[in-house]
Amino acid sequence: MKSKGMDYWRLRSDELRSKSNDSYTYRKNMLLLLKEQIPFDAYCCTLVDPVTLCSIGAVTEHSIEAIHHQILKIEYDETDVYSFESLLKDGVYIGRLSDSLGIQRSRRYEEVLKPNHFSDEIRCVLVFQGRCYGFLTLFKKQQATNPFFSNEDIDRLKIIGPIMAEALQAYYLSIIEVQTFEGELEQGVIILDTQLNIISLNSKASKTLDSLRKMEDIAAPYLPKPLQVMCTRLLARHQPSAPLLIPVHEQGYIVAQVSILRSTQENNFQIAVSLNNATPKDMLSYLMKAYHLTLREQEVVLEIIKGSSTKELAQHLMISYHTAQDHLKAVFQKVQVSNRNELVWKLFSKYQMEP
Repeated sequence: MKSKGMDYWRLRSDELRSKSNDSYTYRKNMLLLLKEQIPFDAYCCTLVDPVTLCSIGAVTEHSIEAIHHQILKIEYDETDVYSFESLLKDGVYIGRLSDSLGIQRSRRYEEVLKPNHFSDEIRCVLVFQGRCYGFLTLFKKQQATNPFFSNEDIDRLKIIGPIMAEALQAYYLSIIEVQTFEGELEQGVIILDTQLNIISLNSKASKTLDSLRKMEDIAAPYLPKPLQVMCTRLLARHQPSAPLLIPVHEQGYIVAQVSILRSTQENNFQIAVSLNNATPKDMLSYLMKAYHLTLREQEVVLEIIKGSSTKELAQHLMISYHTAQDHLKAVFQKVQVSNRNELVWKLFSKYQMEP
């Protein structure tokens, strides 16, 4: 099969971006194109928050959906070959499971993939400008004509991965541009057992789950990927991860947090998930990281929100007036605004409740 080059994939990616209103549709269509070049039997393509590396929505083939929780459990339970975090940290970005078979035992393969008749897996961390915006995983079945991924498949993903990552960055930034704060104060609460089965939930949580499932095209009882990842991490590490902001269609941003609820009986516990509408303060912290602002630039933004003049800003941060101006220019450029009022509106004021 003749391999397509970078120009081809960039053109097709741009075409799909122009036709796709959301990243789910884009990823789904890119997978259809990808299958013309790389034969695979199942897939999972996840959009991730580049700060926490947590999923904020996935496109998953149904046979993988059924075993996704088992794969996640091993991902965070102990170090297995080619974890997404290790691929990113090592700067390798692509890992083929069959390369490790016979060299290092893989729990993921032995306990989950092999019993479900999968023969190989290839993972690609989708990185653009040094930040990760997605995880792509392709799977082969044992009965496939070629049950293992080839070196040519890896070479194709080396071309396609960065192009998909650039597109996912654009979708990620477009999400934070359009989402607004919804003034609904009710907190969503979900109680799960250690197998991530829902024990109870309130109406706010039910509404949010429906929206998240709709975004991933899954049905109950499957738990949406962002919550699966957070809960699995919690069970593996026994400490809460940072709160995750999840974009929810028609609801704005939701802040998800997970924690362990212990009973009086030893080793008996449940998982509590809280879902709250993002506040202006939540959004400010999130957006400053999303726009890649340095710690000093974040301090500048906080001074601007307080109403400090450039002279006052320089005094408070103990920097020169000209340095303060340089920081302001850098912030305006990164956030794509032209003045202070636009900056405050884009990062803070637009998320405040109307009286």
